[in-house]
Parts: sequence; C-alpha cells; structure tokens
Amino acid sequence: MKKIYTLIILLMTLQLVAQTPPGSWDLVWEDNFDNNHLDSEKWKMGVHWLGIGASHLFANSGKSIIVENGLLTMRAEKRTEIFAGVTKGYASAEISTFKQFKQKYGYFEARIKYDAEKGVWPAFWMMPDRGVPQPGPWYADARSYIKFDINSQNTQITSAIFKVKIMPQTEVDADHNISIHKIIDNSTWTEENITWANKPTNDAAFLKQFMGTTNASLTNQIIVGEYIEVDVTDYINAQISSSKQFAGFALMAQFMKQKRVEFGSKENGGVTNRPVLVIDDGANIYPSDDAMVRITEPNQGFGDQLRLHVCDRWANTSKTDDGGMEMDIMESLGVWGDNKLQHALHWDNYDADHKTTSSGQFLISPTTDGFHTYGLEWSEGEMKFYVDGNLTWTHTNARVSTIESYLILSHQLGGWGGSGNTPVDDGGLPADMIVDYVKVYENTATASIDSFDAYGRSLSIAPNPIKDGNLAFKLKDYTVSGNIAVKITDILGRIIYNSSIVQNSNGEMNIQLEKINLKKGIYILQVKGENLLLAKKFIY
Repeated sequence: MKKIYTLIILLMTLQLVAQTPPGSWDLVWEDNFDNNHLDSEKWKMGVHWLGIGASHLFANSGKSIIVENGLLTMRAEKRTEIFAGVTKGYASAEISTFKQFKQKYGYFEARIKYDAEKGVWPAFWMMPDRGVPQPGPWYADARSYIKFDINSQNTQITSAIFKVKIMPQTEVDADHNISIHKIIDNSTWTEENITWANKPTNDAAFLKQFMGTTNASLTNQIIVGEYIEVDVTDYINAQISSSKQFAGFALMAQFMKQKRVEFGSKENGGVTNRPVLVIDDGANIYPSDDAMVRITEPNQGFGDQLRLHVCDRWANTSKTDDGGMEMDIMESLGVWGDNKLQHALHWDNYDADHKTTSSGQFLISPTTDGFHTYGLEWSEGEMKFYVDGNLTWTHTNARVSTIESYLILSHQLGGWGGSGNTPVDDGGLPADMIVDYVKVYENTATASIDSFDAYGRSLSIAPNPIKDGNLAFKLKDYTVSGNIAVKITDILGRIIYNSSIVQNSNGEMNIQLEKINLKKGIYILQVKGENLLLAKKFIY
C-alpha cells in the first residue's frame, strides 16, 4: 500500500512540473499568481482592442477575476453588466499581456483546468503585437493617479463612491474609454514624485470600465460635464481593516481608442470639478494627491495640473496578415464535455481572405486534480503543440507567424457559428477557468538578442539573472579611454536607463551599475563606444 501511495504522489508531482520540449530552454517570463491581485506589470484586462462587443455574450468584468492561494480564477456567471457600451446578460473575464510582454519563437505553456459547461469557451492563445505607437500630440499614452487620505475612517463604512467629473476638453468626436483600478500600495507616491517610470502598481482587474461613444446603438457612459462614478465600498473597507492611511485609484485608457478623456484635478478652482470620495452618502473626502504621467516623458510628473487626462494613442498592431497569426494553444467549448479540446491557427485577418487550420477536436486523459498543461513550441516555419508534455499536433509551413506575439487567457461565453455551444446553460453557472501558472521559455540555441562584433566579442553579465538592481558586465579584449554610452531598455524598447560612463581600461572593460530602478522582467543592455556596439539580454 505504501508503494501505491508513493506512486500517486509521484504522478501528482510530475503534473505540477513545467514540461518543456527536448532541448535547452531558459525561463524568461512567468506568473504563478502568488499575489492577491492581478499583476499590472504582466497583465491587462482584455486584448489590444474592445473586441468583446455586440457579437459576444459576456462583459469582461474585473469582478470575475479572483487571485488567491497561488491560482487565478476567471468566473463566468449570469450577471448584467455594461462593457464596451453594450449591456450583457453574462459576465466573465479575458486578460492579456498586450504592451506588457511579447515574444517571437520559444515555448509557451499554461497549467489550466475548467468546468465544461455548455456555453463556456475557455482558451489560452496568442496574437501579434507589432508594438506600433500611433503618432500623436503631447498627451499620447497618459494615465492619472488619485489618492485619498482615509485615516479619519476608523470603522467599517456602509458605502463609498469614487467620482471624477468629465471636462469639456475631452475628445468626444469618436469612441473613447476609461477604466478605474485600485492602487496596491499608496504609501510612497505623491503628486511631487510620481512619474511614468516609477508609477505605483495597480490591480490589472479594473473596478469599472466606461465607454464614451457617438454610436446611437451603444450606451454612452462618458458625458462632458457629468461625473463617472464607481462603488468602491469593499476596497475602502479592506483598506480600513488593514489600517492603511490611504486609498488610491489609477485611471487609464487601454483599448487603442486614441482619444483623450479629461477630468478635473484637486487643483481645479471649484470643488464641484474635483475628484471626490463620498462616504456613507454624506462625507466628501477630496484628494491628498493627484497627478498625471506620460510615456513620452517617462521621468517627469504632472502633479500641478488643473485637469488630468488619460489617453492610449496606439495603432492597430495586431492584424493577422503580413506575417501575423492567431495561435490558439488550447480552446474548448463546454458543449464538447470534459477533457476535449483543439489547437487552431488563423491568419490573413477575419474577412474574405481569412484562412485557418486546426488539429480538430480530440480527447485527452483525465488527471487526478483536473489540471492539464498546454504548450506551444514555436520556431521558424513550425509550430508544435503539447498537452501534459505529449506532442499532440504539428503544423509546418512557411506561413508560420514571424511576428512577436502576446499571451491571452480568456473565459468567454458563446462560440462560433454552428458550434452548438449556445444558448448558454444557465444551470451550469457559475463556471470557473482556473490557471495555476503561465510560463514562457526561450530556446538558448536560437536566442538572437545577444550580439557579437566583428572581432567575435560579446558582453558578459554575471550574475544573470541579476539581483538587487546591481548590474555588472565586462568585455574582454577591449581598450578604451573615454566615454561609453550605456542604455537599458525593456523588451518593448522603453528606455529604463541611459547614461554616459567614462572608462579607462587596457584589455578588459568592467562596469558596475548599482541600484538601477528595475522590476521583475527581461531587459536589453546596449553598450556603445569607439568601434563598439553590442547588446546583451539579462533578467531581473
């Protein structure tokens, strides 16, 4: 009997271990959902655009996201909500790494289980991200942050409503949007010190999303001269219970609408235009700090403005033509039943030129805890799909995607024409899609970020991954007396560090950078000098 128990434990342990394909792989990105919120450094709600519109059955809702005990739960339920200006009878969740993480080639894996109920459509997939910001004026890609001192609230409250007033400078000639998020740590940022580069982390799951539109068939939720408001009672009570002095909110646009939404700040002349936190239908608390930050000026803050604004001036970077592809690593329809799925590929957009191929539906063996690992090994001209470490489908073709792509986890409701997954079986709700982890690897044999010069020299970083923000690198067989340009960017090309360093070395260059302001992720070190231009990837 002891041997049987040992075998069961061994099998369960093997299911928990990420199962990369044969070869040499470096783990370059992961989320094990160890926080109690959705990490905004890794995820955002939705994909690149507001695609969940009238053709989908559900609203993408922050309330449908639960992160606890090392698991992400995306809950589909019958609940009325407005999303993208459309009233939906169901709510669920879709998240992605758009503008946070993307990669071309490698191995992409997630460990997932889900309730197979008619109407649900769980999926783990990828879309192209060409990283194309839309040319625009000074207010391009801006966010705003508002903080309230709630230290006077010593007991639990019955209601708290956060309100901001939409100002006339809002661009209302086309669709625009704004989402409101709770800030995780409000203890250190002020309107004097906040910038795009050091902005506080927010919960990626929004409290509420608002749509402004000129389309008469949609619900216009952003009206000049009126307030938008969100019930934040649970958040404020949680802050009070934790003896937190502050509560804060991040406001942003995230869906490439390319229109500015403006609202009054605490510096605005009249209190009727200022942000306000209304407690128990009576007490008004006005901000202690508010500020705007812009990606175009990453080290500058704007805490003294009469108006704050948000904008997401980003081009359509995610088309599936011109080398791009939709890559469905796992998708399943609840009507298929337990342990049945397919892999699929789509390209050349979704109109008359649309092309697709798939593995077709197939059954997989059940596991003791219901979790399965789903993986894609993506290389030039070939895609190999895996379930629980077993190769399940291979697609080899010159048209395999050549565009960096971002990750998507979605728990939609509905299906495609003729799928039989509708109408939704309300008796099967709520239904959960649960994610244990998501991991991305790079094949060390094909990694292309590191560069060599004409002399065969390359940068050496040790240790790598680095720790505590201290970066030490060296270059052998290089003599220099003068300035060396050192730049660090993230994988989206955003500059994190840029400086000129005086060096005098004979035969070997050694440089130590200390206490760089980095967050967990992948970075590129670029070094430029006389007869020298090299790059090296490192992990923090």
